[in-house]
Amino acid sequence: MALRSVEEGKIDSKKMLPTGSERILVLDDEKLIVTMVTIILEALGYTVYGETDSLKALEKIHSNPRLFDLVITDQNMPNLGGVGFSRQACELNPDLPIILCSGDTTMVESDEDFLSENRILLKKPLTAMALATAVRTLLDKR
Repeated sequence: MALRSVEEGKIDSKKMLPTGSERILVLDDEKLIVTMVTIILEALGYTVYGETDSLKALEKIHSNPRLFDLVITDQNMPNLGGVGFSRQACELNPDLPIILCSGDTTMVESDEDFLSENRILLKKPLTAMALATAVRTLLDKR
């Protein structure tokens, strides 16, 4: 499946991105980023739930720990940052794959307890290819 160019509304036939049908939670305090990531992932076939509040997102996982097949979260969030959110989400569902996004990855890279087989760290700004590849990589490990 080709990805639609958000700016042009045309199919980009030069880059084929991996697709899927799983349920993904996208968490970022910036609504625009949630919207952009949602557009990319939905174009690839995923069902996406966007959230800008980490506490509300955690409530969704608490109410149904198996609701999402994967979480994509920003590190710098008010109330509960990405690492803290991820740790609590994994207490509810230890097998939950997580992609943590950050402009400054040095803090997370030094946290050996956080990084694991089912967690990927992506540096912002994200590209559609990096995002799609990371999503598929984690989901295919399950």
